[in-house]
Parts: sequence; C-alpha cells; structure tokens
Amino acid sequence: MGFAERILEKSYTSRRDYSREVYFKRKLKKVCKDKELPKLQSKTIKDYQDLWKTLGKNPSIKWLQCVTSISGIESPLYAPEIIHHTVIEPTLNYALFRSYVDKNFYDLYLKEYPDLFPQIYLRGMDGFFYDNEYKWLSDDKAEQIVLNLNQDEEYILKPAIESGAGRNVVLLKFNDDKVNIDGMFFSIQEFIAGLCKGNYKNFVLQERLRQSEWFGHVRTDATNILRVFTYRSVKTNEPHILHSYFRYAHKNEEFAHYLVHGGLRQGINAQGILDDYAMDYFGNKVSATEHIDFFKSAKVPHYEEIVETAKKLSNKYLYHRLVGFDFVVDSNEKVRVLELNVRRIGMLHHQLIGGPLFGEYTHEVVDYCRKNKKSPLLYVYHQ
Repeated sequence: MGFAERILEKSYTSRRDYSREVYFKRKLKKVCKDKELPKLQSKTIKDYQDLWKTLGKNPSIKWLQCVTSISGIESPLYAPEIIHHTVIEPTLNYALFRSYVDKNFYDLYLKEYPDLFPQIYLRGMDGFFYDNEYKWLSDDKAEQIVLNLNQDEEYILKPAIESGAGRNVVLLKFNDDKVNIDGMFFSIQEFIAGLCKGNYKNFVLQERLRQSEWFGHVRTDATNILRVFTYRSVKTNEPHILHSYFRYAHKNEEFAHYLVHGGLRQGINAQGILDDYAMDYFGNKVSATEHIDFFKSAKVPHYEEIVETAKKLSNKYLYHRLVGFDFVVDSNEKVRVLELNVRRIGMLHHQLIGGPLFGEYTHEVVDYCRKNKKSPLLYVYHQ
C-alpha cells in the first residue's frame, strides 16, 4: 500500500472510530442513568488503566464503575466497549471479509448443516432474485414463489448483511394477493417491485420459526433467542464459550419493539442454568415476574448441543476468532441458528450479566492485539 492509500485508510479509520466513540459514550450515559456508581478499589482502577491503555486508548473509569455496579463483580478485566469495537474485534476478526456474515452465504459455506438455519424461500443478491437453491429468477417467477407461500404461516424479511438490533427486519403475513407489513397492505406486485432496492438489495425471505414449548413460554409476537459469544484462542486455536444469555420478550410485547431495545436478558452459567433474575437493555434488574419465575434456576433445554454447535461453527470461521450466535429451539425440539455475527458483535450485556468478557483469556487477547495490526476497514485500490 502506497503513501496516499495509507493516508486514506488512516483517515477513514479515524473518522469511523470517532463516530463509534461518540455512539458508545451516549450509550454509556443511558445505561448509567439513575444508577449509583460504586467506589472502586484503587488497585482495581490502576490495573484496569494499565491493562487497557496498552491498546492505545485511555479506558473510561465511568465505564468500569457502571458495569461493576450492574454485574456486582469488581474486576479490572472488563473490556471497554470502545476499545473492543475499534481495536480488539478488528484485530481478531478480519474486517474486510463481510461475506461471512451474509445470510445468503450460510447455505453455501455450511453445507454440512442443511437444516440448521431457517428455510429461505426467496433471496435477493446484488439486485437480482434467486430461489433457495441459488437459481436465478425472473421477477415473474419470484412473484410466483411469494404467491405460493402458505398463507397460514408468517415469514421474516431481513437484509442479508447488517440486520443487527433488528434493523430493517420485518414480519410478513400474506393474504390472497396482498402482503401485510407492520399493518400496511401492499399488492404482491408492489412488494416484489420494492425488493432488491435500497435496504433490501441483498435480502432473505425466510420462514418464521415456531419455537419449542419451553422457548416459547412467553407468548408474544417476538422470537426468543439464546445468545452465545465464542472466542477461538490465539494460543491454542481452541474455541471457548465466553458467555451466554437468554433473551425473551415481555408478555404481549410487539415484534418491532422487542427487536430494537426490548425484552429481558437472563444469564446462563457454564452448566446451562439460568440466573434467578433478568435485566432489560439498560441493565435494570428485575427479580420476579411470571416469566422470570418460570425460567429462574432452570436448565436450558439442549444447552450442551447448543454449546457444541457453537464451537463447531466457530472452527469453520478461520478468519474470525470472535463469533456471536443467536440460537433457538424449534417446535420439533431441534437446535437452530437464526444468525451468526462476526462484525459489531454485541458484547455489552454479556459483561453486564456475567462479568469480564474474556475472563481468563483477557491477557492473551490484549497481548495479541498489542503486538498485531488491526485488519483494514476498506479496500484501497491503486492503479
């Protein structure tokens, strides 16, 4: 890479890191609101600063106080959110390889898991339609696929990439030649004409999974998920489960609200046992409701299979050492993966619930990131 290309890359990275820093500061302010921040031991603060400043940024003391106040665990090992997303993740995960988070990529790359992901009926790829088997479709044939969908079922439409926090994910219901999207009705022709444009240039139209009795205990429009965070060691190359928690909707919570900042999160220990409390998006703890009481101290069904599946898939993602999973168990008691993420992986709630993100692997992660460069965030072409 020449001098001009290095300057362009550095400028782009700096602007992006700055925007993320502003975002995470605002987020921290919301999470800390109305919470009493604890006075930490001076040694904890010193060790925290000495550890994380080696990655080129001064860590926020307020961040440490905030996560400690919520988790109840005092430790210098908490990974500051801004440092994680601007240094650690782009060092451990090769940022340019976005295809690995493309939902249209799963069935091509992970062929040995044919029934693991939701069934896809229609794909949008680079502005063109394809069926589940990646066969190119004309607009008329794409329309016919939609017209032939079971009208007694619900379907999910989501962007193939970057649908985190529910961005542009919608629930679809079909009635004759109409599609119901968030209470608005469109003809199938209008629906097809609107796809492959804007946010849906690359998309998947997939089944809405029916949940098992246990996972679907909370009757809502939302899909309850089990979120798992894995790390493949830079020393041994072995995958490890760092944290997991169960995220489920409030009773009668609407689909769109749950996707963004809704629902409750209940931690899961290494044996698959749920905590006796839950917390909302902002870390406010709830100790008792009809559903918390149902789930507290319960063993998550199929937890061992979920863990093993996460580890196997983590070993497939050789360019990425951090992977975030959203699991469900369907009505046939089969473990399914809604999606997996290797970019902008949510890590806040894992720490608010279970303590430091990397735990015993913190120092090996920091040491590796200190000695190795971040992956580039954009391709720079030079003729």
